[in-house]
Amino acid sequence: MESTSNQGKVKIEKNSSAISPMLWDLHNQNDSKTELFSGRNDYIQMSGDGSSVLVRITGHDIDALVPSLEGIGFETVGASPEHHLVEGFMPIDAIPEIESLTSFGLMGVMALPKPITRAGLVTSQADVIQEAQRVRDELPEGFDGNGVRIGIISDSFDASGNGSAAEDIASGDLPAEGVTILEEEPDPDFATDEGRAMAQLIFDLAPGASQVFSTAGFTETFFAQQIRDLADPNLGNANIIVDDIGFSFEPFYQDGIISQAIDEVVTQQGVAYFSAAGNDEDTAYESTNFAAAPDSDGLFEGIFHDFDPGEGVDTRQLITILPGGLVSFALQWDDPFYTTDGVDTDLDILLVEPGTTNILDTFPLDNIANQTPFEDLIFENSTSSPIEAEVLIELFSGPEPGRFKYINAFGFDVEINEFGPNSSTIFGHPAAANGRAVGGVDYFDQENP
Repeated sequence: MESTSNQGKVKIEKNSSAISPMLWDLHNQNDSKTELFSGRNDYIQMSGDGSSVLVRITGHDIDALVPSLEGIGFETVGASPEHHLVEGFMPIDAIPEIESLTSFGLMGVMALPKPITRAGLVTSQADVIQEAQRVRDELPEGFDGNGVRIGIISDSFDASGNGSAAEDIASGDLPAEGVTILEEEPDPDFATDEGRAMAQLIFDLAPGASQVFSTAGFTETFFAQQIRDLADPNLGNANIIVDDIGFSFEPFYQDGIISQAIDEVVTQQGVAYFSAAGNDEDTAYESTNFAAAPDSDGLFEGIFHDFDPGEGVDTRQLITILPGGLVSFALQWDDPFYTTDGVDTDLDILLVEPGTTNILDTFPLDNIANQTPFEDLIFENSTSSPIEAEVLIELFSGPEPGRFKYINAFGFDVEINEFGPNSSTIFGHPAAANGRAVGGVDYFDQENP
């Protein structure tokens, strides 16, 4: 995005390319052999050798589009033609060639953020606090998970090289028969073995249950298939499935691909599904009314959301990014996902220096062209001091949305200073109608989640 001055005000310009600005930026920096700053490197997903980037491509006819994509080096990871999308790795050098495929029905190409592993920070005291130990000790034999099979979805199980499943079996931290692996993460660079930690916790609570694991992979389409495979009597045969993974691309206002898979296995196969609520507290902003107004500082041209709920006008929401903190705002509104003609609003989210037109970060998509009501930005405070910044949400084109919301889904150490957060940060498949989101409490202060 560029800014141009016009009669004292700055007009925010953006490219109408089907390819996201983030991908163009990646291509240009790769071509000039410069380094992306670390925050964005930690955000997007690259191949092991750094030559390809994971993308989601939307199109009118995915089955007809894929052969042309593969002709320029695209490697499919997962496709969902009924949702008008395909996900996979695209060579960075081939990014400019994608533009020509709009004549084949291509709508948009967006970089996919990494999955969010929702790990906690303390040793579990759940066996005592939940009184599972008392149940096992006092009730008749069999109240220990015997006859139940629990499926686990996380990043990896035994791939990181940090300890091993064999060591955990020998130490009594995993079942003697081990854990069945349906799909393991093949690359140790993407592995933390959080799935094995989950298995250890489950073994503490229900030592009689058998366990089966699948990696979440990098995409929602892959994740959804693992849910179905774990529930399949001929594959995972799980009665209960748990996960601790989130994707910031999941829809806020409708069931996404993963939620649909959860609803399917719960209603059709009787599986109980539980997902981590996440550790994002209330670092979010939501409104049921887009209050259109000019820039309250009179610096930018255009129409922006007025954050001030009173009689005043303030289109700039002040936030503070703590030292080492990361802003990663995912913005969505109530236009539909998975459509070819349902998105008619184009919003952009910007992070600027307070009281200026200096844009710290924005990578605006052409939401109407790519038919995806999603925007994101990411900015890292690499200094040793807090940084103040202002959030602006621009109505670039189309009608005002009804509901809209942003969540700091991937970030940390960010404070929203005004026009209060206090908004739910549970989104995507933990909010599926037939699933259950699970939060945590301190064992010494159980009344406060």
